[in-house]
Amino acid sequence: LDQNISIGYPRPYDVDFEYDHAANSYRRWRGGERERDAGSNEQVEVKNVVVMIAPSRQINVDYNEVDVEGEGDLIVYRNGEVIRGKWRRAKETYGAGEEDDKYYFLDSAGKEIGFVEGKIWISVVQPNQKVELTFK
Repeated sequence: LDQNISIGYPRPYDVDFEYDHAANSYRRWRGGERERDAGSNEQVEVKNVVVMIAPSRQINVDYNEVDVEGEGDLIVYRNGEVIRGKWRRAKETYGAGEEDDKYYFLDSAGKEIGFVEGKIWISVVQPNQKVELTFK
């Protein structure tokens, strides 16, 4: 295992993704335990990890309201690389007045980021939450 991404959610919800270079995958841990898929009981493993930075407010003890309209900062992890940029979500109208709220993930040059084929995990964090990449 080459890298570890730590997402500073409060315990017991703290999350780590361990990058396995040989498998080119990120394995998810939560609260220090392997996160397991409820259907297969296998450890959750993804090809891309997206960290969207967006403000939120606690609306009750179990739920937050998150500002995921507009735009904000972004970190994408794929192929053992780190790409910093912006996320953007805008209402689009097309065809016969149909609307869509598509997310765009853009690198620092404003180009759309391509993902590795496979699963994508999106985590949303507060602007002041710690997201740390360490190497093993």
